[in-house]
Amino acid sequence: MADWRARIRESKYGTLIVLLVTTAIVVAGAWAVSQAKFGADSADDGDTAGAVSQIEVANANAVPKIGEPAPDFTFTDSSGKTMQLSELRGKPVWLVFAATWCQGCRAEMPDVQATYTANDDLNVLTVFTGESAEVVAPYVQRTGLTFQTAADADTVASRLYGVLGIPAHYFIDANGILREHRVGILSQPLIAESLKAIQ
Repeated sequence: MADWRARIRESKYGTLIVLLVTTAIVVAGAWAVSQAKFGADSADDGDTAGAVSQIEVANANAVPKIGEPAPDFTFTDSSGKTMQLSELRGKPVWLVFAATWCQGCRAEMPDVQATYTANDDLNVLTVFTGESAEVVAPYVQRTGLTFQTAADADTVASRLYGVLGIPAHYFIDANGILREHRVGILSQPLIAESLKAIQ
């Protein structure tokens, strides 16, 4: 056993082999640590979920506080009707900020639609941050979304809600009080858990 180690040490390539093996071990260890850290950072902490797309919203406010009234804003939905968020009071509201280009937003839209379809006592409003009605309308039609959607080309609503990453979810009770906020793609269990807070 000692003979082969001695031969490696005495060989002109021995030092190189030892250095390569050591480097490989260090790199593998660093990779393992970074993966463990990434897993911890991306785990649900009650306020975040998976896959977040960063978005530029100039002069965004702080995220509204849980337990306080949800900031009101005016929007024009995909049917051309102009209304205020406060007009949706009387039923819980699931307010989603998204974008047509956001892969995570696209991935969760079938779950948002299915949840809306299964809950008569729920308003769903998806606001498309920084996008015009001309961009949003064909997307809504193509994907078959039947809940309310609105374009937020001037990012007024997105600024009010402190949106810096999408999809962003705000769960508002029937009295207009913000009860929960999550950022990232929501799994079905997280959707169900969040809805319990407002129903």
